[in-house]
Amino acid sequence: MTTAVRRNSPWVQDGWLLASVAILMVIGMLALWSASAIRPGHPEFKRQWIALGASLPFFFFFLRVDLRAFARYRRLVYLLAVALLVLVLVAGKAEEGAVRRIDLGPFDLQASDVALFLMVFTLAGVLARSKENLATPYGFLTSLLHVLPLMALVVLQPNLSGSLTFFVVWMAMSLVSGQRLRYILVLLALLAPLTIVAYKAGIIKPYQAKRWIDYVSGNMGFHTQRAIISVGSGELIGQGFGRGELKEARFVPVATTDFIFAVIAEEVGFVGSAIVVGAFAFFLYRVWLVVVDSPTRFYRNIAAGIFSIFAYNTLVNLFVVVGLFPVTGVPLPFVSYGGTAMVVNMMMVGTLLNLRQRQRKEVF
Repeated sequence: MTTAVRRNSPWVQDGWLLASVAILMVIGMLALWSASAIRPGHPEFKRQWIALGASLPFFFFFLRVDLRAFARYRRLVYLLAVALLVLVLVAGKAEEGAVRRIDLGPFDLQASDVALFLMVFTLAGVLARSKENLATPYGFLTSLLHVLPLMALVVLQPNLSGSLTFFVVWMAMSLVSGQRLRYILVLLALLAPLTIVAYKAGIIKPYQAKRWIDYVSGNMGFHTQRAIISVGSGELIGQGFGRGELKEARFVPVATTDFIFAVIAEEVGFVGSAIVVGAFAFFLYRVWLVVVDSPTRFYRNIAAGIFSIFAYNTLVNLFVVVGLFPVTGVPLPFVSYGGTAMVVNMMMVGTLLNLRQRQRKEVF
């Protein structure tokens, strides 16, 4: 019995993956403690611990659940994702001209994060068909039409960067599943004229378009400029943990969320920042191994979807901080403050370890 329990433990399923997550969480908690020091009581730091505790039941659920149930009931799961996004538009919490959260009393639910996670399962089922079907225009359009309604609902919030995440995840999962690259390239070529049409129709707001225009023209926004100055002030070894002068002066915008890496870079410098980036690289490498080792198309599609979410969020957040991408509001996994993000991240980690367990059963 003891041996069986050990075999089912998350550590045995992929100890290196679990260790990399733990390291990133420690980095995140330390960074949040420092970044939230400008407010009495470190409120974000404390709430992040609560979110971590709340995420554990979901982590263990997805660690143990039979993932094939999501394939059998993918229509219901898809309807749940749609319902969450519709509920945001109907009864969501308005903030700065956008409606992206559902007020649940003690905490807010970022519905698009949950819907994206659910879409990974439903799209994995759609893409788990034969390669011959996927290689046809019909197979390509079927998968595209699966994600477009969700993207449209997210755009209506309005949340253009969130809808872009859905598109990137769809594209990554499609490529891994075996869909023809030329279909995706044709779609990408159509994006420019479609974007202009969306702007003319008022779907893309002027402030959203301005971010991309400024980025293309080389004009850095206010937030990005300050983040880059903060990163540069860390120099080689940083100013010391908790001693960031620009952070203390509230110079860094949204320091606990979008630009938390700027706080890290200021306090631990280039050397510490390189270690943090290395930790993310190792984590993504371990996630990619789950994709490679998945025994079935359905499992591989799920792993690819989760990998694309983690990789996209990590790269975009880091690129925004150093001015290589326009400001999008994408959080840094396990590091940026956010209750829903923490819960969903742990759900995804639980799913990855679940997949590892399936792989071991296939082997033994």
